[in-house]
Amino acid sequence: MANLVKVDFHGDVVEASRDGDLLWVNFRRVCDNLGVNYESQLKKLKDKTWATMALNAMVADDGKTREIVCIERKSLPMWLATIEPSRVKEAVRKKLEKYQKECADVLAAHFFGAPKSAVVPTAPAVPAQSDDPLIQQMYAVIQLRQNQLATEQRLVEVDRKATEALEAARSSDGFLTVLGWARNNGRRMTLHEAARHGRFLTNHCGENGINMGKMHDPRWGTVNSYPIGLLNAYFRKVYSPAE
Repeated sequence: MANLVKVDFHGDVVEASRDGDLLWVNFRRVCDNLGVNYESQLKKLKDKTWATMALNAMVADDGKTREIVCIERKSLPMWLATIEPSRVKEAVRKKLEKYQKECADVLAAHFFGAPKSAVVPTAPAVPAQSDDPLIQQMYAVIQLRQNQLATEQRLVEVDRKATEALEAARSSDGFLTVLGWARNNGRRMTLHEAARHGRFLTNHCGENGINMGKMHDPRWGTVNSYPIGLLNAYFRKVYSPAE
């Protein structure tokens, strides 16, 4: 459980916490700073393979623990690049440009100690003569996609190997969502990972006549829940030492 750290960024406050080499940024706070709708931005990123996001337990200023939707620092520039300046208030457009170009590096400097004049870039260098935001976005996509490839390949292999373990999993001894199972078992899981596991489990239940449940989620509305025995069997295979 981590404490949220407030970082000054051109007069705004950006909240983040460090977890090893990862840096988790409070997604809602950035949305509020830019005057963009939190729910619509979150929905837009739900199925984006390059967006590394998680629901993290954080300790706020009042000492209370809250679950906060966070975006990992390396995914921050790509998300910000998807926000069209024409869709924000004119007074915010210059600020948006600063966030797109500098925010991830300023956070890296604060948490990892790199001098701001020599922060490791979060994307390949864009040619100095190019001010085209589409070209800048392309360079960001290249690096972010490279970071995702290894994870995507591992998850595909996990999907294949998990099928055998799921054959015997037809328990009806209670239901949990994928994220609920992860929290109960002390497993950190990003929203993208949870969605991927959920799609696999939903397809498996449909093909094998396994009943699913429904639970309310304040972010997505109604989400699927699965028999606990099924979840246990599936994730034993996912997290097995052989992997």
